[in-house]
Amino acid sequence: MKMPKQALTVKEAPLIPPEEVLAKTCGGGKGCVVATHLRLCARVLRELRRIFAGTPREMFLTGPAEYLAALHDAGKITPGFQQMIHDAVGEDLALAPRGGEVNHAELSGWILRRRCGELFAKLAAAHHGIKQTLDERDDESSEKCGGSGWSSLRWQILGGVLDSLGLAPLPSAPSRLTELDEEQAPAICGGVIIADWLSSGIELPWGCDADDEQVRKKVRSSGFMPLRVRKNLRFEEIFGFSPNALQQLCLRRGVPGEIDVIESEMGSGKTEAALYLAYKMLESGSANGIYFALPTQLTSEKIHARLNDFLGKILEDDRAEALLIHGDSWLDWELAVPPQEDFYSSQRPDSWFQSKKRALLAPFGAGTVDQALLAVLNARHNTVRSFGLSGKVVIVDECHSYDSYTGSLLKELIRQLRELRCTVIVLSATLTERARREFSLQEPPLPSASAVFQAYPLVSRTSPGGGEELQPFAGSAPRRVKISLTSDESEPFQAAWERAAAGEQVLWIENTVKRAQEVFRQISVELPPGCETGLIHSRFPRCVRSSNEDRWVELLGKRGGEERTKCGRILVGTQVLEQSVDIDADFLITRLAPMDMLLQRTGRLWRHGSLPRPQGAERAVMILTDPLLEEPEKIEEGTFLPYEAYQICRTWEVLRGRDSIELPGEIRPLLESVYAERLEDGPLAALQEKMNSHIKILEGQAERAQGIWAQPCDDTPDDDRPGNYDSAKTRISDWLSVQLLLLRKNNGGRPLEKALLSPFAEAPIILPQDPHGAEKIAAARAIMRTLITVPEEAAPSYDSFPLDFLAPFLYVGEGKNRPLRAAFLDDDGSLLDRSSRLWEAPRRFYREELGFFTEEK
Repeated sequence: MKMPKQALTVKEAPLIPPEEVLAKTCGGGKGCVVATHLRLCARVLRELRRIFAGTPREMFLTGPAEYLAALHDAGKITPGFQQMIHDAVGEDLALAPRGGEVNHAELSGWILRRRCGELFAKLAAAHHGIKQTLDERDDESSEKCGGSGWSSLRWQILGGVLDSLGLAPLPSAPSRLTELDEEQAPAICGGVIIADWLSSGIELPWGCDADDEQVRKKVRSSGFMPLRVRKNLRFEEIFGFSPNALQQLCLRRGVPGEIDVIESEMGSGKTEAALYLAYKMLESGSANGIYFALPTQLTSEKIHARLNDFLGKILEDDRAEALLIHGDSWLDWELAVPPQEDFYSSQRPDSWFQSKKRALLAPFGAGTVDQALLAVLNARHNTVRSFGLSGKVVIVDECHSYDSYTGSLLKELIRQLRELRCTVIVLSATLTERARREFSLQEPPLPSASAVFQAYPLVSRTSPGGGEELQPFAGSAPRRVKISLTSDESEPFQAAWERAAAGEQVLWIENTVKRAQEVFRQISVELPPGCETGLIHSRFPRCVRSSNEDRWVELLGKRGGEERTKCGRILVGTQVLEQSVDIDADFLITRLAPMDMLLQRTGRLWRHGSLPRPQGAERAVMILTDPLLEEPEKIEEGTFLPYEAYQICRTWEVLRGRDSIELPGEIRPLLESVYAERLEDGPLAALQEKMNSHIKILEGQAERAQGIWAQPCDDTPDDDRPGNYDSAKTRISDWLSVQLLLLRKNNGGRPLEKALLSPFAEAPIILPQDPHGAEKIAAARAIMRTLITVPEEAAPSYDSFPLDFLAPFLYVGEGKNRPLRAAFLDDDGSLLDRSSRLWEAPRRFYREELGFFTEEK
């Protein structure tokens, strides 16, 4: 039996006058009082609402949001907080024990729950971006809140704030004034946090208040401005060509909360279709921005350039640009100081957004899907990210490329985006019917699904109410791709050399970095005279990867017509080459992969009809298989990593015996033939069970990682520190990775604490002795551009090369969490420890042509 709560005698703390109840300090002296700060926060919120008037975001800045802005710092009107802040200005008021810890955000929740309700109180307690646990016994009667005298003082101040803002007084019990929709609460909380940050940036000495012009200037100088969209632009005016059948279906205006899934083959113009639909939403005020989400940093950087070109056509403001948003994008931001400091450059109108936690607030952005997924994870400031996404057109490209963990998070993100009045556009060439319906938030298909459900290509629209409209359309002309399967490892080498010698552009895609390196080594041994070869994977430093990828995309892209006729080429790479990279190959060699990935790789073949082809070239793909597929009972766990062995077996089963496939007509049937559920027996049943078990584990991990009100995974005080990636996981990998810093042997005789000699930079990277401002960010950027992502198990140990001297510049971790490692690079490519000694096996190497690798001997 639950015992009733007992009345406790609360020690009454001494009172102070309302005009002495401070919210903050200013220049070492008294700053504004709590009442002034709360009024200012609400006024900033109203200025934001004026900017977003008529757009979907407006609803998150009205009603309960105003009350939250006006009341969120109620916890500062307590003796403990006032003692702390008056101590800071040299006044001991003897209100509470000195030096005590005061969590004013949590106290705000305690104080407001009785009059405003549980959810409102939780939002107030979370206004510093972290969920606070509100025990059912915690309320205003707690001694920390100061007793009845402080309660009267508090509500006198808060009531005066509401009255000055023209807001109705709060009743003694929760009412509709603070009633919140739980699905929309995160964006409301995020909007109030933004208003709090902006208002806190207006320095107000004691006794002063801000005028309307100061409020307006602060909000707009931070990058929040109404969009000025050119009206009635035709598709041809924006993109320079007439719309095809797919794009004609998108010459329309959607509605906030709509989900559009566009399924069409690789290179069919899905990006332009999505952007024109986004334009119609912006033109009508039905959206207040765009976020283009992609699977990798490379693909997001390519789309970023295209998005900026699009914005230049549709916006009146020539300065409007999209912000690049991914884990390393701060390297390209025009910051005046390192991103862990809360200052920003005034060189760009979006400078205030150039912070990891604020980046999604920029009206336009292109980046990785991970940045959006942080809105649904137990991550610090997830509510700010929810507000940043609210009301936007969110375009999710390559949605087929995620595993069950990230895919589960993505489906939850889409569900939340609908509640945030976003228009969601999902793009893919290779979705099964089941996956399409899941991304559309529809029930799984019935076994007797009609033929129209199997149509391809297809645009499907789900209304905010859940109704679905399917629009099949005519795709490109059918074309046949010749396929051949071989388990003879020598055959593809011979084919690659012969075709390159004939002037063809050959693309070879492997499933792992190690295999790609081995292939490149062998290819290079007998490369025909006059031919070129290249290697693209993740174990080169960022600066090398970027230039390497740019060069090959230029050579094999749609503008490479003249260059590709000069010689034959063989480009070897990993999965990065199958996703949203505009590479056109004459011939493809690929390791066997699941059917959707194989089809994506096939989409790199003969991508642009205008490009020249050598005489005798044919649209063909050679698929490297494994002899074990003939004996599935011998397949061991991990044989086909990073893919599931069961999916590899099903794909091989469908393709064996075939000599061609027809695109785009066979895309859907091929996918369904591999991914349709069926009962298995024998060896395939065991592989299927392992796969299903793994999927359940990943889905369970994704479910546990979600939740706006769960305790954040990352308790690090500052999530903007260079090199410190939020520990809330958007991806799950069988291999943990770290960043590796390579330096020239013995650092060229220079002290490590003063300068770093990188083999990838011409000049030394200077480490200022008193790092601050531009010098600090310059050093951090320079170091980050030289880092290599490597598996933790292959990386040198931290103890072999301690990096504590870099702590002022980069996040080096602590204890066992060491995300940054280092080594000297010997003349022969061997990696050495800080004493210039070789490690025991495995030996580690970096070679200019191969990147980082390990060898047992």
